[in-house]
Amino acid sequence: MSILFSILLFAAASAYIARTEKQIRISALVFALVGGGAILLTAIASLFGYSILAVSGWLKADLYSWFMVALVAFTYITATIVSVRYTGEETREKLMTIDMVRIYFFSIPLFILSMILAVFADHLAVLWIGLEGTTLTTTLLVALYRKDASIEAAWKFIMLCSIGIGLGMIGMLMFVHAGIESGLDVFESFSLSTLREHANILSVSTAKLAFVLILVGLGTKVGFVPMHTWLPDAHSKTPSPISALLSGVLLNVAFYAVLRFKTTTDLVIGNASWTNNLMIGFGLLSVVTAALFLLQQRNYKRMLAYSSVEHMGLMGFASGLGPVGVLALTIHAVFHTFTKSALFFLSGEILLSQKTTKIAGIKNLMKVLPITSCLFLLGILAIIAVPPSGLFTSEFMIVGAGLQFYKWPTIVLLVSLSVIAFSMLKSTTSMLYTKEEDSKMSEVIIHKERWTLTHGVAIVQLCLIFLFGLLIMTTPVMEFFTAISKSI
Repeated sequence: MSILFSILLFAAASAYIARTEKQIRISALVFALVGGGAILLTAIASLFGYSILAVSGWLKADLYSWFMVALVAFTYITATIVSVRYTGEETREKLMTIDMVRIYFFSIPLFILSMILAVFADHLAVLWIGLEGTTLTTTLLVALYRKDASIEAAWKFIMLCSIGIGLGMIGMLMFVHAGIESGLDVFESFSLSTLREHANILSVSTAKLAFVLILVGLGTKVGFVPMHTWLPDAHSKTPSPISALLSGVLLNVAFYAVLRFKTTTDLVIGNASWTNNLMIGFGLLSVVTAALFLLQQRNYKRMLAYSSVEHMGLMGFASGLGPVGVLALTIHAVFHTFTKSALFFLSGEILLSQKTTKIAGIKNLMKVLPITSCLFLLGILAIIAVPPSGLFTSEFMIVGAGLQFYKWPTIVLLVSLSVIAFSMLKSTTSMLYTKEEDSKMSEVIIHKERWTLTHGVAIVQLCLIFLFGLLIMTTPVMEFFTAISKSI
C-alpha cells in the first residue's frame, strides 16, 4: 500500500519539479496512467478474489472498499486525461497561469490519496484525517481562478465541510467513549471493525446520538439537504474535471463513510429500523429539494450539481430499504460515477467554446458543437435513468423496494424524479436546439469543433454505461454486485 501512496505523492511533487506548463501536464498524465492504472488493476483483481496487496494495521480492506477504490482510480485517470486538454486550452487563453497549473496538478494526487485513505481507514482518526484531507486539497482547486465568486465558493466549501467533519469527529469520539465505557481499551475503541465486533456491549443511547452527529456532519460532505449549500457553488466555480472528481467520487466516498457507521449503529441497536428512517428522511428531502431547484435552473454546471444532490438523496433513500436497497445503491454508485463525470467533462468543452455557464447564453449548440452536444444529450438521458442506462435498473429496484416498505414517501420520490427528468431535458434541449439569431456566426463556429481527448473519454464512459446497463440484470453480474453490497 505504501508503494501506491508513494506514487501519488511523487505525482504531486512532480508539479513543482517540472519547469514548463507542458512538462507539468505530461508528468501528471504519466503518473495518472501508471499510478492510477496500478491502483485500478489492484482493486479489480481484489474484487475478483486475487489478493495482490496486503492491507493491515490502521487500514482494512473488504470488497466494498476495493469497489470504491476502483471508482476513485478510474475517475482519477479519466479526469487527468481530460485535465491535460482543459488546462492546456485555458493556459493558451491566459485564463490559467503556470502557478495555477502547478496547484491544479499538485492538488489532484493528494485529493485522490486522501479519498483512498478514507476508504481503507479502520482507525477512526485515520478516517477523519482522510476526510479532512479531501477538504483541504479541494479548497485550493475551488479557489483556483482567484475571482471573487471562486474565493467565496472556496470559503463556503471549507467552512461548511470542516464544521461538518468536526461534528462527525465528535460522533466518532462518542463511539470511542462507548467502547471504553464497555471495557475495550483505547486502541480497540478507535478501531471501527473492533467496535462492530463488540457492538452488543456498546451503549445504545450513545450510539444513536453519535450516529446523528455523524450523519449530519459527514452528510454535509455527501451533499444531503439541508447541509448541501456548498455543493452547487463549488461545482459551478471549479474547473470541470475537478467537478467530475467531486461529484463522481468524493460524494460516494463520504457516503460510504456514513454507511459504515450506519451498519455499526444497526448492530448496536439490534435492528436497522431507526437508522433506516433517518436515511429515508434525509434522502427524500434531498431529492425533493433538488427537483425544486432544477425547475428554474439557469446554469448548466449548477444543474449537474443539483443532479448530484438528487442522486446522493436516492442512495440515502436506498440505504434505508434493507439488503435490496444496499444492492441498488451499490449499482447506482457505479453508474452515477461514470455518467456524472462524463457530463462534467463535456460541460467543460461547452464552457471552453461558449465562455459561459448560463443556459440562456447558449444557443443552437447541436450545430455549433455537434460532437459534444450528441454526447452531452446521451449523458443527460443516462443520468435521468432512460434505459439501457444502469441507473434505470438501480432506480427501478429502489422504487420497487420503496413501494413495499414506504409507500407514500416512494410516491413523492417518483413525482420528484419525474420533475427532475422534465427539468433537465427542458434545459438541455434549450441549449441544444434554440436557434441563434446570427446564423452566420453559428456557421463559422461549426467548423471549429474538432475531435478532442475529452470526446474520447466521454465515449468510453458512455459505452461502459450502456454496456453494463445491459449486463447488470444478468445473473453473474448481479451476484457480483450482491457480494460487494453484503461486505459492508
